[in-house]
Amino acid sequence: MLAGGQFVSTAGLTVVVPLLPLHLEELGALGPSRQLWTGIVLAAPAVTLALAAPLWGRAGDRWGRKPMVVRALLGLAAALVLMALARTPAQLLAARLLQGAFGGIAEAGAAFVTTASPAGARGPMLGRLHAATAAGALVGPLAGGPLADVVGLRAVLAAVAGLTVASALVGWVALREPAGTAPAAGDVVPTVGGERTSAPGRRPGACLLAGFCAQAGAYGLVTVFAPHVRSLIPDPTRAGAWVGGLQAVTWAGSTLAAPWWGVRHERRGVEANLGAALVVMAVAVALQAFVPSAWALLPLRVAQGWCAAAVVQGVLLAASRRVAPADQGSAIGGATSVLTAGQVAGALGGGLVTSVLIPPAAIVVFGAVVAVGAAGVLRAAAAASRYPVVVNP
Repeated sequence: MLAGGQFVSTAGLTVVVPLLPLHLEELGALGPSRQLWTGIVLAAPAVTLALAAPLWGRAGDRWGRKPMVVRALLGLAAALVLMALARTPAQLLAARLLQGAFGGIAEAGAAFVTTASPAGARGPMLGRLHAATAAGALVGPLAGGPLADVVGLRAVLAAVAGLTVASALVGWVALREPAGTAPAAGDVVPTVGGERTSAPGRRPGACLLAGFCAQAGAYGLVTVFAPHVRSLIPDPTRAGAWVGGLQAVTWAGSTLAAPWWGVRHERRGVEANLGAALVVMAVAVALQAFVPSAWALLPLRVAQGWCAAAVVQGVLLAASRRVAPADQGSAIGGATSVLTAGQVAGALGGGLVTSVLIPPAAIVVFGAVVAVGAAGVLRAAAAASRYPVVVNP
């Protein structure tokens, strides 16, 4: 059920993003103001989500994770309805801010899974949830774009809102939240004296830094990717099709890789997996600056998507393992806030970098940002191998 709700919500939201410039034109944002409104409206949900995620996480710890899943779905449905009803750019912005303030279904689902899953199953379950997100991001633009051409974007948003409400109702009936869940192997639990175990190299800061850098590098790349692709193809009027196709390839790689990474995260240290993934991701991003044609971007985008699938689920899993089951929501909410801050930093920083550097140079910078995260988490992985975690009985 969680995977289905995540798929529907992600597919619906990814229909909106590519069509925002056209939709804003219909709402009266013309000329240079359209670009400004597009940037603001795109970034709005990430800003409010970064602020709200820790609060919703603590609410889940107090009142349960199932209500948080339902709340996230109903909140998203309300935001989608308001987007469909918006008649001005300011109204659309308010709906997008509300979308982030209600929190994301991905974060609510992750908090539910980490407490409801038995020991050894958290990683695979988070992998399946991320696969549903990636699949939604792949299917949404491919199916929603043509559908919006036929019935209009407002009708598509209303339909997705209806499906999201249906998912919330199913979740309320079908989800079963256990009263308590024992910590999995590798979790931090209170000792008799009240102190929690800690091991060098297993502090969550390294994984959070890795997630922040990966998100910043990926979202920074978005700011320059379309102009770069346009410079690589013979017919610039085909840039939109090329960018959409390459983005679909990237999400396809993430969809296939997410369950694989989930199993590896459970069987092997998260830090080691994140380090390996970010090294390959950094190289794949940086090499996109030097390709001779758009066709050469295909394997690099697959590699980027494959490795990016390790990031969010790995960071959330690492955060959940550092706290007792009763604090899972707070831990995941805090990690989500850091990941979302990376998105905002990448989008804003990417705009700044691309204003002073040519696209290939900017792409190398974004690859270097990902490499910084890789270096930090690999150092933590090396320390973890020397000082394994000991869980107190």
